[in-house]
Amino acid sequence: MALDLQDLTVFVAVQRHGSFGRAASELLVTQPAVSERIRHLERVLARQVFERTPRGVRLTPAGEALLPYARRCLVLSDEAVEATRQAEGTPRFVMALHSTFGPRLVPFVVGALRDLPRRVTVRDFHSEVVPGLVVDGVADVGFALAGSARRGLSRVSLPPDPVVCVASREHRIAQLRRPSVSSLRDALIALNAWGDGTEGFFTQARERGIEEWRVRQCADAATAITLAREHGHVAFVARSALRRGAGLREISLAGLSNWTIRLDLLHRTRDRDDPAIRILIDAVASM
Repeated sequence: MALDLQDLTVFVAVQRHGSFGRAASELLVTQPAVSERIRHLERVLARQVFERTPRGVRLTPAGEALLPYARRCLVLSDEAVEATRQAEGTPRFVMALHSTFGPRLVPFVVGALRDLPRRVTVRDFHSEVVPGLVVDGVADVGFALAGSARRGLSRVSLPPDPVVCVASREHRIAQLRRPSVSSLRDALIALNAWGDGTEGFFTQARERGIEEWRVRQCADAATAITLAREHGHVAFVARSALRRGAGLREISLAGLSNWTIRLDLLHRTRDRDDPAIRILIDAVASM
């Protein structure tokens, strides 16, 4: 038996909401209809994909394994419809990346391709999913954390992006002459847990008595920056995510281990002669 796209649509909706009822509301169907779709999916897989808890439902190990493939199938289905409709129009150029890297990389791609007729589309995905999307042709290029090579996929390394410490100009730590990691003991901290040096920071924080509850891990840099600017946090974000006029001061912390985010540009090896890919490879070389 083959997987059904409708089953996968319901599966992803239930996972997103953690509830059959809320998924039914989003999809404008009844809850029994959602339950039947999930039962059908589980019969096809011969595995249970959800388990019930007092707070709703959560994925089983089989469900966890299925989720990235389900998402890719649904995106690929949308791409197939779009490609068919636009077969004779201006080519579309799809880039896949995590939203936290958008402020650095979306302007970079749009600027590099400004003279090439392409309809640039940005897709937001977790970094570990991006290579598969590029290999499958769902995205023309992707940006992901530096990693090992994969069959059919080429990687081009971008310059490392340093992670910096920032706080409002009025924050106590901004007034210190020689702040260190120990100076953060009484601070609230917001950060993206990305890049080489993340584990080193957490180790230093524990060794210097910084309580775990004080560290707020944010899904994107913009949230961490907002917490620093408006809610008195000390933030750790990629320097590329900072914008002039943000009202924040960069803080040099003594003893902080080197911390950078290393990203790769990903493209299918067979596409290396595509004009858009060639332009981006050359643009990375000149960054």
